[in-house]
Amino acid sequence: MGVVWRRDADVAVYTLQEGVIPKDESMFEQYWIDQFGDLLNIVGNKAKRGAHGATGRQIIAAIKSQLEQARQAQQ
Repeated sequence: MGVVWRRDADVAVYTLQEGVIPKDESMFEQYWIDQFGDLLNIVGNKAKRGAHGATGRQIIAAIKSQLEQARQAQQ
């Protein structure tokens, strides 16, 4: 994982799921979209604005923790 700071914003790439077979991509895509209520420009997001699924909340907490650790390591 690489972390870049641009104008005080943390930017990083995270892979949430690998190895999805092509015929299941739509199902998994919808699942992940529904976990995050703050995604922009997503048609079909069933999550209410600001309401994340349980998995989404855990992922957000983990990413925030990793970003904080990376930020502290850079200082």
